[in-house]
Amino acid sequence: MNRWKMIIADDEMIIREGIRDSIDLNRMELDIVAEAEDGRKH
Repeated sequence: MNRWKMIIADDEMIIREGIRDSIDLNRMELDIVAEAEDGRKH
């Protein structure tokens, strides 16, 4: 089964944590592959 890949980008760490913690990654078939403080970092 293919899972969706997700990148979380926000300048606030607490927002990134909130997004990561509020999503049921398994149910949504998502993998967080990266996080960044802004859209320029990867």
